[in-house]
Amino acid sequence: MGVLFQSRYRAINTAISQYADKQIVELAAGLSTRGFEWVQQNHDGIYVESDLPQLMQRKALLIRKVVSRGDAQAGGILHCCAADVCVLEDLLRVIEYLDTSQPITVVTEGLLLYLSSSEMESVWGHMAELMRRSPTITWVTDLVSRENLQQLCATAADVAAAVKNVFANTGRRVLADNPFQDEDAITRWIERFGMNVDSSVGLAECSGSLQSRMPVSQADRRAIVGTRKIWCLRHGTSTSRC
Repeated sequence: MGVLFQSRYRAINTAISQYADKQIVELAAGLSTRGFEWVQQNHDGIYVESDLPQLMQRKALLIRKVVSRGDAQAGGILHCCAADVCVLEDLLRVIEYLDTSQPITVVTEGLLLYLSSSEMESVWGHMAELMRRSPTITWVTDLVSRENLQQLCATAADVAAAVKNVFANTGRRVLADNPFQDEDAITRWIERFGMNVDSSVGLAECSGSLQSRMPVSQADRRAIVGTRKIWCLRHGTSTSRC
């Protein structure tokens, strides 16, 4: 599981860095340390994290404790903002923290796979609206197909079992509600919402330098992440900034 999650985390960081935007929004950020780490390295940047209110209150307290202990150096601006990804008004409020005339990267990690069918439609519709209103937005996200999950089951049974246990604990129909049979289905879905693929980063590209308490061979790491990748999406016609 560590290989899978670390690879995803680092692949998203790689995708963010290739654009070098100074305005980042992370939706459903949870307790991820990405925003805190990013502002330590980007003194002229702003990072807006959002999630449900109670979680953002908890995270803000944790960050204050770290700062008060003197464990953080001066950096960019970090906001913790309450927002529900299924409510368009919440997302629009999050974007208000930023200059929409300048490039913005919006990040979602480990979110879409757990959405119901109706939530998936809603979130994609909201993202399409955000990108329509602010064409400077690049959406960096992980998209997992049923084919990806089948690869995992076929090559790393123990990891697949752990992933299925996570699915079961959410109480959601993760596999049944996944609209993506394969990569072609993902591409059709992206086009349906008026977006295009600006670039992508394979998890396999970021699995070789992971830290692990237990030795995992490079071959095993590549088998675990398979062909999964991070997708960088933009509104309308592709204008790659790579």
